[in-house]
Amino acid sequence: MPYVKRPITYPTGKVSEQTEQINVNFSILADAFYNSDPENSPIYRGAYVGISAPLNPKVGQIWVDTSVIPPLIKVYNGTSWLEVKPASVEIPTTPYVGQLWLDTSVNPPVLKIYDGTNWQSNVSNANYANNADTVDGFHASLTPAPNVIVPLNASGILDLSATYVKSSVYTFRRVDLTNATSDYMLQVGEEAIIYVNNQQIVPLHIATQDGTVYEMIISDSGQPAYLYPNNTSYSNQFASYRIYACVSSGNWILGIDGSTTLNQSAFFIWSGSKRVLIFNQTSYKRLFAHYADVSGYHHGIFASFWSDTTTPWTSLGTFDLSWNIRGFILVRRLV
Repeated sequence: MPYVKRPITYPTGKVSEQTEQINVNFSILADAFYNSDPENSPIYRGAYVGISAPLNPKVGQIWVDTSVIPPLIKVYNGTSWLEVKPASVEIPTTPYVGQLWLDTSVNPPVLKIYDGTNWQSNVSNANYANNADTVDGFHASLTPAPNVIVPLNASGILDLSATYVKSSVYTFRRVDLTNATSDYMLQVGEEAIIYVNNQQIVPLHIATQDGTVYEMIISDSGQPAYLYPNNTSYSNQFASYRIYACVSSGNWILGIDGSTTLNQSAFFIWSGSKRVLIFNQTSYKRLFAHYADVSGYHHGIFASFWSDTTTPWTSLGTFDLSWNIRGFILVRRLV
């Protein structure tokens, strides 16, 4: 039952110093409980021992949780109970979140806790563990994760990890699909790189869907290439054409070739290094590109289209590069 202050009374004229001191001691004892209830509340800032957390805890309250073996020492930070990790006198070389360090380099020594980035000395602060590194409730971390704020590095660049391409303007994720065995769906702004090592047939392993647009860069293949959408040959469903300039007999000439005749089984891509735009709409599947070939100083633009307006394009496909080459194919999703 709650403790109620009931001072000891004594007959008038029989004042006793001992009795007055008893009343003082009882008053101090009553104030030591959070809500004057010794049965349900621990003594203020005392170590509470029990299988369940104490009621009405205060910031900095210590609880020895005996519901587990061995018992755990926990501290209340104003929101939740946090396990107190063993303390180290020497500064730990590999600290972890919640690690305690008794810094003896100062006098008196200071107890500090590692928050994942820095050693915090105010371990009794209500928000030291859960809120010290938050902005609008989101934690900061050097490791990218959902609902986490990643800070800029010392150069002011968003440097997410080794798997991300870094720029002073923007950052985007690059995935290496060289050895992929299943199709990967690129997100908008994400790019894939496929390294080609003495290969002619190169599966991209990139999933696609209606309404997507991609940019593709192909290192110099020296020969025309074919892209088989859905990793399939579709007989007589593709046509291509180009406009080009080249040197012939020491003179520059302009030329146009190709036609809308459906006499190809895949997207046709001219020789040389190429920058290709890919439009995947089920009713409008096209490639538009620029190419350059130092052999004969060929420069031009070309287009290739798939006449089928009903078949979904679900896998970006497989390249036939016409001969074994070394280089790379870079694919970035734009839409």
